[in-house]
Amino acid sequence: MNQIGEIKFCGMKCYSTPECNATCMHEGYEKGICLQNDYGSLECCCQGNLRSNAGSPISSVDLTK
Repeated sequence: MNQIGEIKFCGMKCYSTPECNATCMHEGYEKGICLQNDYGSLECCCQGNLRSNAGSPISSVDLTK
């Protein structure tokens, strides 16, 4: 059984695990998985920390030049 990492954000409807994973990664989380909520429907939950913008090429551009 896979151990579930720390859940950071849930609430999006889950259509498929790959789509959920892609959505979460796009939002800056490590990965996304579909979990059943208390009402019996699937939710897309994002796991892991949000990526900081410190490493992105956009924020490293020097705008003072």
